[in-house]
Amino acid sequence: MKEKIEVWRIKFITGFFIFLFLLVSARLFKLQVLDQDYYTSIAEGQYIQSKELPAKRGSIFFKNRYGEEVLVAKDEILYDVYVILPSLSAQGEDVRKKEGEKLLTIQVKNEDGSFSNLISFEKDEDVLKEKDQKKREELIKKKKEKFLKDFSETTQTYFFLGYRISKDEFKKFEDAKIFENNAYRYLFSSGRIYPKGSIGSHVLGFLNANREGNYGVEGFANEILKESKGIIKGEFDKFGRMFAFGKKDKLSAENGTDLYLTIDVGLQREIEKILKNGVERYKAKSGSVVVVNPETGEILSMASYPNFDPNFFFDVSDAEQFNNKNISDQFETGSTMKPIFMASALDAGVVKENSKVYDKTGVLEYDIVSGEKKVGGDLKIRNALNARFPVQTMTEILQNSSNIGMALISEKLGSDKAYEYLTNFGFGKKTGIELSNETSGTIKPHNTSRKWLEVDLATSAFGQGFSVSSIQMAMAGSVLANGGNLLSPKIIDKTIDEKDGEKNMPSNFVRQVISKETSRIISTMLVSSVDKGYAKKGAVAGYAIAGKTGTGEIVDPNTGFYYRNGPFNNTFLGYGPVYPDKPSPILIFVRLEEPEVNGSKFVFAESTAAPLFSEMMKFALEYFQIPKNR
Repeated sequence: MKEKIEVWRIKFITGFFIFLFLLVSARLFKLQVLDQDYYTSIAEGQYIQSKELPAKRGSIFFKNRYGEEVLVAKDEILYDVYVILPSLSAQGEDVRKKEGEKLLTIQVKNEDGSFSNLISFEKDEDVLKEKDQKKREELIKKKKEKFLKDFSETTQTYFFLGYRISKDEFKKFEDAKIFENNAYRYLFSSGRIYPKGSIGSHVLGFLNANREGNYGVEGFANEILKESKGIIKGEFDKFGRMFAFGKKDKLSAENGTDLYLTIDVGLQREIEKILKNGVERYKAKSGSVVVVNPETGEILSMASYPNFDPNFFFDVSDAEQFNNKNISDQFETGSTMKPIFMASALDAGVVKENSKVYDKTGVLEYDIVSGEKKVGGDLKIRNALNARFPVQTMTEILQNSSNIGMALISEKLGSDKAYEYLTNFGFGKKTGIELSNETSGTIKPHNTSRKWLEVDLATSAFGQGFSVSSIQMAMAGSVLANGGNLLSPKIIDKTIDEKDGEKNMPSNFVRQVISKETSRIISTMLVSSVDKGYAKKGAVAGYAIAGKTGTGEIVDPNTGFYYRNGPFNNTFLGYGPVYPDKPSPILIFVRLEEPEVNGSKFVFAESTAAPLFSEMMKFALEYFQIPKNR
């Protein structure tokens, strides 16, 4: 009996261990085979990691007059320096006030060996504007007092001493050893900086917080400027160092494409300065200007005011300020359109340079319903200030800026030809400039089913009834200046990237609009307009300058009719020097939105845009050392 019990016990124990073995085997099979991928990934996670490989967005360059590149946008590590005020307060009574006073006295060494205050107000915009030394010192004193008061009394947790500052500026805080006090901290991140500040802001645009380009070339060329970050996956030790011979996979980072623009930084700086002064002098709502080389279509300068600093785009409260008014605004030009129509009529052969028109009544009348010409009609066209010019040559029409003269010429040209020439000059269609938010302007439809009315044709000849942009006017004006060819505006000169290297961007010929002879004739007529006509304030001593003023009426949104006594758009289209046998090298189109003089908005362009153009053209000619031709 005892032996049977022993056998049973042995069998039981043996069976138990067999069962236990099978159970463990099944568990091991599940762990090692069925769940292998899961546990392998956990194990690899202990030593296999992924790290992001940084890449930089493409840089942007302007140039100087010697053709050398000037950096205007780049990626860089930026720093925020701040104080944790509760930590500072915990270090003792009145410590914040004492620390604030100490900060104002710390001096740091500059690269040139000179010393300056760590916390400085000397370069604040309002301080730099103040010309009186005594007032400037008083302003700095008030700023120091405010700094000390805010530092000592604010209830905020953090007090920023520097925001988005460069590595060089950050080094000054390091040299001052303020971080030895653990209440002082800093953060750093990759950011976009614009070394020239507000210069060229409407050409550049900015990079937003999500690293997407907005406005300007940053917006237009966002996809080619954009970087592509890489990833490396491999075996790392506990200190974050990769094993040299371990397993690794790598997706290489790619930097964005660098853009080299046609903008001349020296010219741009001065054009912006003159424009700003003009807007403030004439109390205009805004101002804009395009400077172009008519022969190549290269944009040498482009500015709008008010402008902004793309380093601090977030400080701009009205997004309208980001718009480059040279490409986003559309408006009625007024008389700067007259040279376009005159050139069209000359080229079509319906008038000659010495042709004459006759005005017997000083008024043209049109039926208000049909738009057809009709004696006694309610729609009336007159010259500015009701001036009378009984007999005029083509040149005199431009000199006198005669609305009636241009309306009579438009009758000879006809609506079919007028529409054809306008569209050939590029109106009603985007120019294709490499900047975001371009408008196409608007021209009334004209086809077999819908013809222009006679009054539409007449008013279009002096820039009324359809809208254009400044860049369209600049490129259309270039047709007059360069021998008759329409070009696409060129603002990107070349690109450089790591894959394809350097790529030069060609000038884009669109079409020949007028003959070379017509170009020569209209240029001669416009020189006479500056020498003897309403455009005389656009003259530059020693140079033959072609030019035309424009006072464009603005529609009252409340009535749907034009303001008769202002405000107006004042424009000037001009180029020079004018040569008999080659294109002019510089063209400028300037616009002032709703200027005023002596409190009145009834202001003509000869008093505002013309002298502003003259100042800009004079600087440009001297800057590029273009010899006088008179």
